[in-house]
Amino acid sequence: MTRRRNNNDTNSTGNGVAVDRLTLALKTFTIHYGADESKLDKWQEICMDCGRKPGSSIAKCKKILRGVHVNIWDFIKAKEQDTAVPQFASKKALREDIATGKRRRFPLHCTKTRENKFLQAFLVEVY
Repeated sequence: MTRRRNNNDTNSTGNGVAVDRLTLALKTFTIHYGADESKLDKWQEICMDCGRKPGSSIAKCKKILRGVHVNIWDFIKAKEQDTAVPQFASKKALREDIATGKRRRFPLHCTKTRENKFLQAFLVEVY
């Protein structure tokens, strides 16, 4: 017999993303990159993880990452599984992927927290 979920069992952020999934993803990201966005070596590591030659400054790394089109969920999953980060050919292709469902959208509020400023490098305007 399966148990039905009631409102007390629902762990959702309101946009369809389960809190447990989100918490695990953020923890994974923080384990790999930390929370200090002023560390050049972490920005360089993110560039390398995206298959790009790292910049010599944080500003240059951010500029490099503006040309990288990845879904944040895919990025984190690749880090968890130690695989290559899947990339899209364009922002348009990334937008189309994100539009396929709520589970493909990373909650915007999570990129604005102090611990996750690195994630802002991957934001793309969807609408």
